[in-house]
Amino acid sequence: MHTHYDAEGKESFVEVTAAPVLDETGEVSYIIEACRDVTERTRLERALRLTQFSVDHAGDAVFWLGPDARFFYANARACRYLGYSQEELLSMTVHDVDPNFPAEVWPKHWEELRRRGSFTFESQLRTKDGGFVPVEITGNWLEFEGKEYNCAFVRDITDRKRAEEALQQAHDELEDRVRRRTAELARANEDLRGKEVARQHLLDKLISAHEDERARIARELHDEAGQSLTALLLQLAGVEAMLPGGAGQAKRHLVELQSLTASIVEEVRRLMQNLRPSLLDDQGLIPATRSYAKMRLEHSGVKFQIDVQGVKRKLLASLETALFRIFQEAITNIAKHAEAKNGRIELHFKHSSLEAQITDDGCGFDPVSSRATWQTFGLLGIEERVAILGGTLRIDSQEGRGTKIHLTVPTPPD
Repeated sequence: MHTHYDAEGKESFVEVTAAPVLDETGEVSYIIEACRDVTERTRLERALRLTQFSVDHAGDAVFWLGPDARFFYANARACRYLGYSQEELLSMTVHDVDPNFPAEVWPKHWEELRRRGSFTFESQLRTKDGGFVPVEITGNWLEFEGKEYNCAFVRDITDRKRAEEALQQAHDELEDRVRRRTAELARANEDLRGKEVARQHLLDKLISAHEDERARIARELHDEAGQSLTALLLQLAGVEAMLPGGAGQAKRHLVELQSLTASIVEEVRRLMQNLRPSLLDDQGLIPATRSYAKMRLEHSGVKFQIDVQGVKRKLLASLETALFRIFQEAITNIAKHAEAKNGRIELHFKHSSLEAQITDDGCGFDPVSSRATWQTFGLLGIEERVAILGGTLRIDSQEGRGTKIHLTVPTPPD
């Protein structure tokens, strides 16, 4: 074969065949030469050799095998992966090196490869020394000259598997730490809930004892101080009647004493009303609240009303007492701080709860600025009572825009 270059330096290949022609004496008379352009064939042969070289020296293992699972080609990388010589590998089958593909499952795998044409999966290959190499295999089904082949590219993924295992271990450790921390937080929350329940229980008992003491003092005021003052007032009236007509100065002193005693009687009644209004026990929450609002706000010129929605019903005595104290505190705030012209309590009886909204059109305040404001206005007491009742509380207020207290409490059956 000869190599030729044209004027432009383009390479071409010529195959020359020479045949001698003899004369009658047997001597070479002349030579006949036949030239054939083999440029394309030569280039194809070079490309084939380059392809073979590339496959032989590829960074991944390359196997060629047929439907019978036998290898008929394995490159140098495949031999290094598994520790076999090429001759040894070409005498073996897939079943000898891949435990995931025994003879009974191979036909199904081949059918899937034929159907899909190409796909990638993970497996492990057994080495000559009995170890295992984790690999990623890309199978490629081919048909050539009526025969089926699988050209398999195999990559060692040992480092990737180690990284995945390390990542999984770190993930598991993190999950375990999260579980343990969550359990710790759950225990801490349970402890806090227990302490909160105990605190609420103690506070409930304290408020109950407070109410009992209020009722006792109110009874004593009524039974002792109230009756004694009433008797004193009557006796003063009797003394006045017995004085002679000329005792004008003495009568004036008696009238002053009667007026003072009447004021004391009225103050005692007011104290009794504040301590424990008899209407709360006799007629219930709404009449007692209405009476207290009238007594507390009437002299201030504040118009006040109570609106009721839903089916009004009798509540538990402890619940009515707590609600009355909340309304009492709110009404007191209106009288002392709000500078309001109008106030309102709206009650909405629902199936298992009671909603109450207490509003006024007074000066308002900033409920966020300081918790000290809450203490001044007695709002912390309202907050505590609502919490004890298992309810919710929202206070909306703005300077110059009035105040709105909205609360919801559950209402268990009486």
